[in-house]
Amino acid sequence: MYFLLINRIKAGAARETVMGAVSSHVAWIKEQIANGLIAQSGKWGDRGGMLLVRAENIEEAERMANSDPFMKMGLVEYEIDRLFPDVRID
Repeated sequence: MYFLLINRIKAGAARETVMGAVSSHVAWIKEQIANGLIAQSGKWGDRGGMLLVRAENIEEAERMANSDPFMKMGLVEYEIDRLFPDVRID
């Protein structure tokens, strides 16, 4: 199954703190891609980002979101929903 994880930077999160955590967040994404768990990711303006993840269920997708360094640092909130692709990507 595929899930769309949308992260939004929390109001009040200091820009310096967010920017300081970007390298950890990107390293985490690259690790998830290497493990076949993230199919695609991207920045969403200055407000956050989106991840297309492969997971067996929404609980697994939530665990993945909770393992993001941004989330662990309390910098973002995630919205998670199942994606029903019209065209298979794998």
